[in-house]
Amino acid sequence: MFKVTRHPMMSAFTLWGIAHILVAPSLRTIIFAGGMIALALIGSRGQDAKKAALYGADWKVWMRRTSFLPKPSAFGNLGLYWVAALPVWLLLTWLHLKLALIPAGLWVWLEQL
Repeated sequence: MFKVTRHPMMSAFTLWGIAHILVAPSLRTIIFAGGMIALALIGSRGQDAKKAALYGADWKVWMRRTSFLPKPSAFGNLGLYWVAALPVWLLLTWLHLKLALIPAGLWVWLEQL
């Protein structure tokens, strides 16, 4: 994952927030998901600052080798991780329908059949 970004979890929260704002742009979604985006980005910057203070030059080298924002071009280098991620994605989007009562992912189209 570090080929894509040095903050994979925070990037995931940010992408989650952006996706939810795009598909459901209500005031409550913008406030909630926008807050998640802000926390993720501010938290990532805070992690970088803390690690820079703790590790100095070594962390600066790591920062040059990794990207703060996700690099879409690096997704192709993940190899078999995609195979493991697909069932997890299917499960989570299925749970979205069962728990939130709103279809997500592949289930949006399957529900229309």
